[in-house]
Amino acid sequence: MTAVTIRDRIYEAGGTAAEFDAATTLPPAFYLDEQLYQLEEQRVMRAQWLPLARVAQVARPGDYLAAELLGEPLVAVRDKAGVLRVLSNVCRHRAMPIAEGRGSCQTLKCPYHLWSYRLDGSLGGAPMMLKGSFDRDAVRLPEIRHEVWQGWIMVNLDGSAPSLAARIPALSASLAGWDFTDLTVVASRTYEADWNWKITVENFCECYHHLGLHRESLEPFLPSRDSRCLDNGGEPWNSSISRCAPEYLALQGSPMSGVDGERAGVNQIFTVFPFLCAGAQGGSAFWLELTPETAGKHRITWHVLVRPDQAAQPGIEDFAAASMQAIDVLQSEDSAACRGVQAGLRSTFAASGSFAPLEKPIWQFQRWLLEGLADR
Repeated sequence: MTAVTIRDRIYEAGGTAAEFDAATTLPPAFYLDEQLYQLEEQRVMRAQWLPLARVAQVARPGDYLAAELLGEPLVAVRDKAGVLRVLSNVCRHRAMPIAEGRGSCQTLKCPYHLWSYRLDGSLGGAPMMLKGSFDRDAVRLPEIRHEVWQGWIMVNLDGSAPSLAARIPALSASLAGWDFTDLTVVASRTYEADWNWKITVENFCECYHHLGLHRESLEPFLPSRDSRCLDNGGEPWNSSISRCAPEYLALQGSPMSGVDGERAGVNQIFTVFPFLCAGAQGGSAFWLELTPETAGKHRITWHVLVRPDQAAQPGIEDFAAASMQAIDVLQSEDSAACRGVQAGLRSTFAASGSFAPLEKPIWQFQRWLLEGLADR
């Protein structure tokens, strides 16, 4: 697919410079075309900052967490000096993945031929390799550029992105009262998604759908009419704030540290483009982790986040279980809608549509995406 064809499709969608009230949603091809997905991955995702893990998940020297991002096996690790690193999780000998899951270790050891690597990525041992032509000092795991923002370990796969914090100061300021930096994961659950990753992002970032899709589960507690969208000033993020009903707050427990009375009475969701989706309310926060795979397939992992002192309190297991039970309900409702949208987009009658006022976050996201595709 040529750049000219991409631009034609972009301008059919309303143009990247269109005002919100005249803009239209992306054409169906953006959710169905595998070539367009590959372009998104190459031109946008690999060139931006993507969430890999929470810093609290690799807090101590020797801690590691293995994950895959856009098909790249990676491992976040804290070396013996306490330095956080993100390394390629592929042995330099025969390309076998080295680490799996999460844990603590002294070295990273490949199970295939027992080559081992120090936690700074340098080669520690290579059994039965003859000296001479084999230069042990030249063998090391490639290190991937990373940056920590609000407690997330963000990685830039192609190494070209400007500093994330410098690009989203307004969002950082709006989140200051939530104290995301030290939050830790107390529960996680993964769901398979057989629809395009952008449908999940777009569904997550607007509160308009509470009115219909979540009319019994969320709308009574986070009414659509009490939501407002923040102006991102052209920065690569969106955010919406909703007033929480008192009975919803009562279920959340004590407010998070640093949250004032006004903020403790609201729910704030945000997306750092392309797909760091998260939010907070009352006594906890959440992260919706996306792992795109193809144009029509990705994984969704919900994480419940709390303060470190909350994580150590009695009853945290019950809180985590109740939170996941609520997430199961919401994800079931969202999955039905997202799957329906993906099916509807295949119709010969599917076309771009208008945005509702509460869908401004989707417009902000789509405009950013189109600019990223067109500029290269």
